[in-house]
Amino acid sequence: MPRFEPFPGIRYMPPVQLDDVISPPYDVINASQRATLVKRSRFNSVLIDLPSLGEPDEPANPYQHAAELLRSWQESGVLGRDPQESLYAYRMTFTDEIEGRRATLGVIGALGVAPPGDGDVLPHENTLPKAKSDRLELLRACRANLSPVWGLSLTDGLSKEISAAAPSVRPADQHAVDADGVRHELWRISDASAIEKICEAVKASPVVIADGHHRYETALAYAMEVRSSAGEAHGNHELVMALVVELAPEELHVHPVHRVLTGLPEGIDPATMFEKFFSLTESPRMARALRDEADPFNPSALLLDNNAMGLVTTSGAWLLHRRAEPAHAAAPRGATADGSPPQSTELHDPLDDLDSAVLEAIMDALPHCEISYKYSWKEVQSAVSSGAVQAAVLLRPATVAQIAATAHANRRMPPKTTYFHPKPRTGMVFRTLDNGA
Repeated sequence: MPRFEPFPGIRYMPPVQLDDVISPPYDVINASQRATLVKRSRFNSVLIDLPSLGEPDEPANPYQHAAELLRSWQESGVLGRDPQESLYAYRMTFTDEIEGRRATLGVIGALGVAPPGDGDVLPHENTLPKAKSDRLELLRACRANLSPVWGLSLTDGLSKEISAAAPSVRPADQHAVDADGVRHELWRISDASAIEKICEAVKASPVVIADGHHRYETALAYAMEVRSSAGEAHGNHELVMALVVELAPEELHVHPVHRVLTGLPEGIDPATMFEKFFSLTESPRMARALRDEADPFNPSALLLDNNAMGLVTTSGAWLLHRRAEPAHAAAPRGATADGSPPQSTELHDPLDDLDSAVLEAIMDALPHCEISYKYSWKEVQSAVSSGAVQAAVLLRPATVAQIAATAHANRRMPPKTTYFHPKPRTGMVFRTLDNGA
């Protein structure tokens, strides 16, 4: 069973305005955005969660500086520690361009870390190589989890247990609105009975890491480091702060991650290239939207209605329809979530219906090119229209049913399959490994 426990959280205290001190996940912030956040408040959480961008005016040891800031903010009362171990209900309310007003409700607690195959915390998708030294240096210096990883629970009814403990019965203890208009609300849950019910619900099923794979892997590396160097087999280093959300359609909003292509050999026509694997139908609607920045076009609706992916280039736009046989039917199947060969012998593979898996399986048969990722139609439109890329492949969002089927089959989706929206904000609550000692 996955471990899930309460902890004494550290939170911003009045008169600090939470709107001024929360920040997006560290890995989506550039230098300009960081500067804007810092201007909002000298206590903005970005100062400790992203202490280094390699700028010349940084402190000599930015990680130690972050640790000193975290300590000084606690000593001065900017941050305060809750008097007892708690869980934290966390709701993000936002407006979806298709479905209108929506909300994601989860619970923040301390989730156990374990090596792949040695527990019921599973990766959701394969990850691209990424340096983890930055996060490890920060964890060593601060001995704190500054932002939560995001886990998906396969337990039915978890949302009801969370809502019964706080959101349905009292106003939020803390709330903020971010720059995108998303409302973030936090409720402290200290009742022992409510904590037990929620923890048992989380422990009842595997937890799939939806976002924060590298932070989870860093927490695991740190736990192993402490265990080997200090001989501490058990302790707070074995857990990482996590937001756990029930894997249910009403709780999740999943964006697709589109692929853009550069570096194709001269003379290669992208439409002809993809015609070997798909049936192409010209799409005047996509072509028109590509030329008009003011067009409120949403490719997901068009692609879902037509059961297709999309291809856009400077010369046109097409719907990509799957042929009768899955395009990757002959390709080797992906590894299971623990890295071992797939065990399922079912005829239907959960990846057969996934756009990212279909595309990944044919890439080796395409001319050599570089692939990068875009998270919105506007980004794709800008890249293609400007000629910065030669083509873009538009994907449909993975469904909750696809995510659940992949998790139940102990499989991983290809890298950059899902983009969960909105993102939890850093600064709603922190977790230190000393528990106040």
